[in-house]
Amino acid sequence: MTRKLDFQQATIIYAGLGERKVERVMDETGGSFIVKPSSHPSREAMVYEQVLPAISARYPKLLSQWEEESSGWLLFEDLGELEHPYDLEAASQVMTEMARWHELPPAIMSGIAGEGVKPSYADMVAELRRDEARLADLLGGQDSGVDLRRLLAEIGSRTIDTDQVISHGDLHVGNYSLIGGQLYILDWEHAHLSCRYWDLFHVIDLSHPLYPRRTALAWREELLQTYWEEAQRLGAKLDREAFLQAYGQFAIIFSLWMLKLIAQDLSGDGGPWAREQLLVQQAETLAITLQLFEQYGSWI
Repeated sequence: MTRKLDFQQATIIYAGLGERKVERVMDETGGSFIVKPSSHPSREAMVYEQVLPAISARYPKLLSQWEEESSGWLLFEDLGELEHPYDLEAASQVMTEMARWHELPPAIMSGIAGEGVKPSYADMVAELRRDEARLADLLGGQDSGVDLRRLLAEIGSRTIDTDQVISHGDLHVGNYSLIGGQLYILDWEHAHLSCRYWDLFHVIDLSHPLYPRRTALAWREELLQTYWEEAQRLGAKLDREAFLQAYGQFAIIFSLWMLKLIAQDLSGDGGPWAREQLLVQQAETLAITLQLFEQYGSWI
């Protein structure tokens, strides 16, 4: 049975929530591997065995899984030092591949799919409506041109396309990489069934403390168009205007919820993130939210 003790020279390559560390390790022959903790190792392994062979994007090979020290562990091939650029080429490839896995039959997730680690869209709306005053403070008195109370009430009365698709669940820029021009999608731990906008938002408009964007997003419409065209080619039959409106509605709610979450992290211990990282994430998320208000507010 594989154990962490079987490996040497562990180097931390990522530290996440709850002191969970992804490490590069070596075995006695000098072979290099990636070890990561998992809350549900058997479920995550089933994603790699049952779902990922059906997608066209590449992913690290899962080599082993085991339980040790009251935790689950997964052993992956080591793809080497990865770069995670937030650029149009990489994001466009993700859009195309995402449209393809979104068109896989949800039944392929049988026995795997659970809820994501974040609240559902409906729960986010309800939470934000309960905390309108706090949200107004977080927006910093910015002149968004949008009445927050009216917007939340209007969104609360609307529905969006909630057709269930296979969702990666945590597709921020740190979870995909181009290697020799080939797209690799990493870390499918949070894969579950959700609406298509969940993955879209994570790629297009989610800010992450470890991966600051440094430049304003200029490709939202282009990325959504790339996804829509591929989804249509595969037979999704999405009305383009309704699709764009639904994305705008979803993205505004998720961005507002993220502002609230980041403020909670800043008022607490911040988890694994340094305060400076959270402040950058907060500024980026505020800028994204105001940009979304400007682009989609008149549609709501």
